[in-house]
Amino acid sequence: MYIQTHNYPDPDAIASALGIQELLKHHGISSTICYKGKIDRYSTDKLRELMEIELLNVEDLSTILTDEDEVILVDAQKGNSNIVDITGDEIICIDHHPENEKFPSPSVAVPIVVPLNIRET
Repeated sequence: MYIQTHNYPDPDAIASALGIQELLKHHGISSTICYKGKIDRYSTDKLRELMEIELLNVEDLSTILTDEDEVILVDAQKGNSNIVDITGDEIICIDHHPENEKFPSPSVAVPIVVPLNIRET
């Protein structure tokens, strides 16, 4: 399972991807967060560093991805200029931007709120 952010991800894209990754992990599903471009803002890279978030560039995955791999799009939609189309089956799109009607996504949530219980039990 791959969680793809928009190109040159910003903090909200990375945090959204991390939230989805943690939710999947809670249900026993491993995933990889990926993006295209680079992280060139100090604050964004510092977030990644402090939270120990592993992000892989899609260019490093080009020989690994298959048509059967499931992809969750986060903070972006297929067909927009700020996301590259990677190999895989897009199973869901979670985005807060208006829906791109030229490229209908499997599901677009505008906006999405997921309650999480973060208290220790």
